Amino acid sequence: MLTICTQESHFQFGTKFYDQVDGVAMGSPLGPLFANAFMTWFEGQNMHDLVKLGIKRWHRYVDDNFAVIKNRESAVTILEHLNKLHPNIKFTIEHEKSGRLNFLDTYVNRGVGKYTTSVYRKPTFTGVYLNWTSLTAIRYKLGLIRCLAERTWKTCSEREERLREIERLKQLLYRN
Repeated sequence: MLTICTQESHFQFGTKFYDQVDGVAMGSPLGPLFANAFMTWFEGQNMHDLVKLGIKRWHRYVDDNFAVIKNRESAVTILEHLNKLHPNIKFTIEHEKSGRLNFLDTYVNRGVGKYTTSVYRKPTFTGVYLNWTSLTAIRYKLGLIRCLAERTWKTCSEREERLREIERLKQLLYRN
């Protein structure tokens, strides 16, 4: 069954049918599983060389990586090295701006001797959540509030930022 799921994936675009010849189908539940397994193997094979090139810290969630490097000049060398390691894997890079870098839905702030985290929202975020007056079960509305509050609590590492985010969240929910 695993062979069928990975090697016999078909899809339709317009009126034509295609066979996917590499990887798993977009949205397949196997995608994150295989990405995680592959990246674990990939890191095991290559981390020693990456450390020599200047990687000080390397954190990963499925196929998204957060790395701390010795200096900015090392970044290009590391990126070029990573992109030579496998023909089907291509890495990209984002540099911090003003000591901040977004990673997944988190802002990572580089301070003196430590990192702090806060909630990140994409520039396309519209502030629209479930409207409170909509014909939706109350448990879903309360669940949204709990989920957003828990996200704030778990993401914001500093008390002051957590309080600011709770105020932003109150305003967003009030408007909805």
